[in-house]
Amino acid sequence: MTRLEKKLIIIGITTVITIVLSIMGYSFLKGNNPLKKDRYFYVVYSDIEGLSETAPVFLSGKQIGQVKSVEFIRQDTSLVLVTILIEDNIKIPFGSTAKIVSTDVLGTKAIRLLPNYKSHTWAHTGDTLKPAVEKSLEQIMIEKLAPVEEAVNNLNSLLSSVNATLDPRTIENLRSSISHLRHSLSVMDTTISGQRIQSSINDLQAISQNFHNQQDTINQILSRTNQIVTQVSETNLKHTIIQIDSMITAINNILQKIQYGNGTLGKMFTQEELYNKLDSISMKINILLDEILSNPKHYIKVSVF
Repeated sequence: MTRLEKKLIIIGITTVITIVLSIMGYSFLKGNNPLKKDRYFYVVYSDIEGLSETAPVFLSGKQIGQVKSVEFIRQDTSLVLVTILIEDNIKIPFGSTAKIVSTDVLGTKAIRLLPNYKSHTWAHTGDTLKPAVEKSLEQIMIEKLAPVEEAVNNLNSLLSSVNATLDPRTIENLRSSISHLRHSLSVMDTTISGQRIQSSINDLQAISQNFHNQQDTINQILSRTNQIVTQVSETNLKHTIIQIDSMITAINNILQKIQYGNGTLGKMFTQEELYNKLDSISMKINILLDEILSNPKHYIKVSVF
């Protein structure tokens, strides 16, 4: 082999190595690491919010892959197919969500994986993940400002209605009413601050102060009066109860004696024979008295000396 041939072989090998290294460098710059084995997954979005190729893919804040391609599905501009590459050693639960998020205030987009921890199986290469898109700062501001805008529109409508209602004549009437109201308030203030009302207020304050100063004396008088009324009431009540109790006891004794035949009433109550004799004697005495009254000369003799 001549020296020229050796040089040509070396140049060819060097050229091939350079080309391979260039391809590998270009692929690495695009985010493809030829030394790593990656898996690819698909996500279908209706709006990718400016997501571009080589955008990073995060899981729990750590980059585990990148976006490989972004293209329409069968020329249908309403759906976008995004292919993402994920490191082979990262396991993704089946049914996980790939959410497009903003990584800075400028709106740079990336994909954040939200694992489906309820799933008991793992996603395999070529599977499709669920899509989701985080609201942009503009959308959030629009939603926050929508109530404010509505309130401003309502205020404008109200002001327009007020302006339409308040014609020059109405405004002049309002001014006149306000002027009268101010005058009335001024007169009222003058009256309230007058000497007579102030004097009455001072008198009321003096009377209130006197009551406050004599509060202890008034409390003592009321306490003594209450004690006296209580004592009188308790004394009369006790005396009355004692008298009633004595009377009931005496009546009970009399009734008991009569029941057992003690005394005249008792014997009359218990012995019917005695009662009949007394009744007969009483009848005879009445007959005798009638006879004497009818013939007094027969029984009474009068002699004159």
